[in-house]
Amino acid sequence: DENDTLVIRGENGELYILLENRIKDIEELHE
Repeated sequence: DENDTLVIRGENGELYILLENRIKDIEELHE
């Protein structure tokens, strides 16, 4: 169970990073 939790956390972290990168790219396009 602990391993599964770590995997879920890792996936969530990656998703957040991807979203942040996309937001930054969008902001750059607006600029």
